[in-house]
Amino acid sequence: MDQANHQEIYMTFRFPIAVGKASGAGKGIAAACDLLGVEAMGKTEQVAEAALVRAMKKHLEACLAKGTLEQVLREAAEAELLLLERGLAAETRYVEVPLNLMAAQQRMAG
Repeated sequence: MDQANHQEIYMTFRFPIAVGKASGAGKGIAAACDLLGVEAMGKTEQVAEAALVRAMKKHLEACLAKGTLEQVLREAAEAELLLLERGLAAETRYVEVPLNLMAAQQRMAG
């Protein structure tokens, strides 16, 4: 692609996550974003969190491709408001998920 035609438009989304020891027979650390229904694993918290952010990004890109991103974000915002109302937001761990809208749109078209 020609550098002059290469554009990037990013939006960054912030979601609450949970990170902890994996249950069951597997060993390691589990990370999850319940608002999106996305989970990931890793040997350390940092690895699990990074894997979760990648999985969340792919999930959001898939929602964009299906035309459901707006609905998913609306539902996540409503759930986040419940956390705030219950005073739980201060105790919650968050991650930021960057989404390159131009790249996602190009993958959908091609």
